[in-house]
Amino acid sequence: VVLLGFAATLPNQADCRPSILEHTIINAKADIRDLDVGDLEDMHSDVTPDFLVNLDLYENPRPPLDVTKAVQDPAAIVAQSQNGITMVFATLLMKTAEELLKPGTERLGTVWKTKLEAGGVTANVFGVDPGRILITTQKPEDFTGVRKFVLEQPELDWLEVNSQKIFPPGRNAPITSVEERKKRERELGWLPAQEEKKSKPSPKKRRQKGKGKAGEL
Repeated sequence: VVLLGFAATLPNQADCRPSILEHTIINAKADIRDLDVGDLEDMHSDVTPDFLVNLDLYENPRPPLDVTKAVQDPAAIVAQSQNGITMVFATLLMKTAEELLKPGTERLGTVWKTKLEAGGVTANVFGVDPGRILITTQKPEDFTGVRKFVLEQPELDWLEVNSQKIFPPGRNAPITSVEERKKRERELGWLPAQEEKKSKPSPKKRRQKGKGKAGEL
């Protein structure tokens, strides 16, 4: 009987639950201001640097990056740079390029991107060819970070910016010359067909040239 009497004096569990209707918001902006979260009307104050970068990209959209055009036409690097995008090519040592091939080069690019981000550098990294990596940045300080990082990598032969080669400290020339690299790339079947055509005159042109000489005689 005592237990039953005690149980009867307990309040209903539903009565113990707080009701959301018990609190009424009178001035939301004043509440937020008191929490010191910044000016809601100003999107550029009291925010993180990453937010400002993303906000700038949203408010001032850049033209889309055409990676294929950049690879085929180095002059496109200059045009893209004028639009706020800096593009650089990292050429790996020939031995490393042969070991990695394109899939390994793409994986190395992913590793580089991760390390750059860990160092506070924002960049896009693409493995475009065996032993060739394209890196793009949108801020001068990021380009500086990319240049410093890439030149410290042991697998790098040279870095190219605006058709200018930059070599790691202690070197002023590539380990494998451009001519030797192209020769080896032809042997491996990496050289684009259009480049092979440029280096060899067509049989028709050779015949026309010989015919002209004969006519002159």
